[in-house]
Amino acid sequence: MNKNIGGAGGFYVGIKTFQEKTNDDLVWVMDDDTIPEKEALENFVKASNRIGKFGFLAGNVRWIDQTPAIMNVPAVHNVGWNRTAESKDDVLYPVLISASFVSLLISRTAISAVGYPIKEFFIWGDDVEYTERISARFSSYFVSQSIAIHETTRNIGTNLIEETGDRVSRYFYDIRNKIYRGRKKPIKGHVRMDVGIAVTLFQLMVRPGVKQRIRKIHVVLKGIVFSWLFHPKMEQVKKSSNGQV
Repeated sequence: MNKNIGGAGGFYVGIKTFQEKTNDDLVWVMDDDTIPEKEALENFVKASNRIGKFGFLAGNVRWIDQTPAIMNVPAVHNVGWNRTAESKDDVLYPVLISASFVSLLISRTAISAVGYPIKEFFIWGDDVEYTERISARFSSYFVSQSIAIHETTRNIGTNLIEETGDRVSRYFYDIRNKIYRGRKKPIKGHVRMDVGIAVTLFQLMVRPGVKQRIRKIHVVLKGIVFSWLFHPKMEQVKKSSNGQV
C-alpha cells in the first residue's frame, strides 16, 4: 500500500481484491507474523469439503511454545468447550461467535452476504466485528487440525494495564472500536462493554505500580471521546448489472 492503513485496512483490501478479482470460493487470511504448519491449508480444505456451507473456519492458533495463543482463542457459545482441549476431530463445534484474522478461511458466500471488514478500525476489533457479522448468518467452525503459530513477542491478550512501550498509544483504537462494537449489540452486551472500559480506567487510576499511568489514562479518555464521532461505513459487495455479486 502507498500508506499505512493499519491491519484493518489491509484485510479490507485483501478480502475485497479476492472478491472482485477472483472466482475462487474461499479466501485464507492471516497476519504477517503467522507461520502456518505444513498441513494447515490442507486440513482447512478437508474440513470445508466435509462441512459444505459455512461462514468461516478458524484455525488452531498456537504461540511459539505450542500453547494456545491467548489473543486468538475463538469466542464460542456456552457449550462447555475447554479452550486448551486437544481433539483428533477436524471440527469441534459449529458454534463460533467470532475469531481472529490470524488464520481464518472465509467463504465467498459469506462475504457476498455481509460485505467487507470495516477498514476505519485501523487496528484491533475489526476481525471480531467482522466474524460476528458472519456467524450471525452462517454456521462457523473451529478446525483443530489446521495449526498455525502466531509469533508474537509475548503470549498475552490486549491488556493496557500491563502494556509498555510504543504499543500503549494503539489502545486508542482498542477503546474506540470496543465502544463502537458495543453500540451495535443488545443493551446487555453494550453495558458489559462500557463497564469493562470503566473498570480499566478505574484500575489505571488506583492500582499501584502502573507504568505510564497518565499516558494510559489519556489514551482511554481519548478513545471514549472519539468513539462519539466514530460512525464508519459498512461497505457491501457491489452487484454487477446481471444481479450477480
